[in-house]
Amino acid sequence: MAEKANHPKGTARILPLQMEDLKDKGYTKSALHEAAYTWGQGTFFPNNLIKVMAHCPKLAQTEIIYANSFLFDEEVWLNGVQQAGFVNRCLREMVISCISLINRCRYSVTHHSLIGYLEFQKAGRSRQEYIDKYLHLHEFDSSAYKKNYTLLELALFEYAKKICEDPHTVSDKEFEKLQRLFAAYNRKQSKKIISKQNEQLVKSQIVEITWLVCHFCLLNRWFTVLHVEDEGKKDELDFLKIYEETVPEEIIRRNNLLLGDDF
Repeated sequence: MAEKANHPKGTARILPLQMEDLKDKGYTKSALHEAAYTWGQGTFFPNNLIKVMAHCPKLAQTEIIYANSFLFDEEVWLNGVQQAGFVNRCLREMVISCISLINRCRYSVTHHSLIGYLEFQKAGRSRQEYIDKYLHLHEFDSSAYKKNYTLLELALFEYAKKICEDPHTVSDKEFEKLQRLFAAYNRKQSKKIISKQNEQLVKSQIVEITWLVCHFCLLNRWFTVLHVEDEGKKDELDFLKIYEETVPEEIIRRNNLLLGDDF
């Protein structure tokens, strides 16, 4: 029998706004629709993230383009200059899930378990690789953690963990190591990259991934304190049904054990 997601015993502290509840039927309604299509990756997915943000209309209106620039955008170029997407999507998703597991944030853990799985599929990576990569993201002291990740992935997860817990603990030595590993990764991806290009790319990658970590530290806390619920049967699109039907059982079980009945 397939593993079912746990449901928190509590209820949302701030109820998501529905379209008919909006005082601003223009900009905020447009933002809700844009978020539903953008974050649904082509499927209309009215989500509780944007619906709770809609209590502060300007926050909802500005979140989508802002968040996409370091969360979901692939490589974006303008007039020959790269604007976003400096770190590949699968790696970004693993970092997001690592942070969310550390912070035990239900909404981020469930949603990015699904998004990460879909990104692995899109990249042609196997279901087993996804399970191996996602199952041990937060187990920093386990043998499985040490053997399932590349040196860059390990350095990024340790970097993210320190930012979550106390950013003062990130040493110059660790930062320089992360720079070297990104530079080596970039050379492996493109044999033609020259040193000056690589140096600038590494700076962009570290700025982007650091912002991603800090944003999710904020977002995890926001979801948890407000008790933002996963979308279920009562909503326009039943996220929990898709999550249970799509995400491998091993990951759902791990999420259940870690989250319990908490948000």
